[in-house]
Amino acid sequence: MKRVFIHCGLPKCGSTSLQAFLTGNSPFLAENGFEYPTAGMDANRLAQHNLVYEMLGSPQFKPELGTTNDVIASFRATVLDGVLSSEGFSRILWNQMYYQNFETFHDGLRCAGAEEISYVLFIRNVVSFVESSYIQSIIAGNLKEPSLVQFARSRAAHFQELFDGLEWLGETLDSSVILRDVTGHDSSDVFLKCIGITSPAPPKPERKNVRVSLKRAAFLYRYRFIENHSHEQFRKLARRLSRLPAGPGESKQSYRLLPRGLADEISETVGAISPLQFRYEISLATQPETVDYEPAILEDVPLSKEEVAYFLSAISPARAAAPLP
Repeated sequence: MKRVFIHCGLPKCGSTSLQAFLTGNSPFLAENGFEYPTAGMDANRLAQHNLVYEMLGSPQFKPELGTTNDVIASFRATVLDGVLSSEGFSRILWNQMYYQNFETFHDGLRCAGAEEISYVLFIRNVVSFVESSYIQSIIAGNLKEPSLVQFARSRAAHFQELFDGLEWLGETLDSSVILRDVTGHDSSDVFLKCIGITSPAPPKPERKNVRVSLKRAAFLYRYRFIENHSHEQFRKLARRLSRLPAGPGESKQSYRLLPRGLADEISETVGAISPLQFRYEISLATQPETVDYEPAILEDVPLSKEEVAYFLSAISPARAAAPLP
């Protein structure tokens, strides 16, 4: 019986780490009966984001990188079980207008011999998820509404649409839905257990990316509104800053943005709509009372002159010595 496991996200829940592991360990996967195809990967060659672009009708879709039909053909031609990954698949679950495109792909995999199709979704503590998503939206230049309160409530409300999408996968497409909490866990270890691989995994290389800190987000938040950059220019600058090594004294500790009352509110919102009919292991508890919260408004996050100069030197060397409001 051929099987396919499709990792659907969520974003900010260990997706990149998992995809790097899958890409770098093809022999290990093959030894355990799985193939992680290159068809459908985007230009970064880590995950099948190009399939998502195709289903969404996005201008980012590039047929030469592999289509849904190419992936189906690849699966038909192998005796191995299949693994696919893109956190972008969760975007389809948020919006019913894309369900038909997803169902067409699902049916194609069935016709290619997949007797069992399972969808794996990772989630983390909802408070830290919202905070991380907020910071990432700033870094990516996608934050249209700077209000943290409005952003948090909007993200919490979207979980209803997500859980509706999971129900659609389980019932309409007659698939297995595996929802797992990866808070405090290595996402690749959790995924291997989901697909039934119990043999010891190869050692994982140390991650080279620097976590985007609250300080960097606060810097970009202010920088965006005093410089006349286009959206794409700002995104390029933000990506450059995110790759900058940690500066002297820059904290790598987790940021805490949500005030206690708002943290409790969104946890209760998401907890009330949890899909109890699904088989899952998840904790939606709020952060412990001992957490010292950072300022909830990015304008209030303190930035020293040294930090500003260090960040400016990475994205705008000509202005490295200039003050930042």
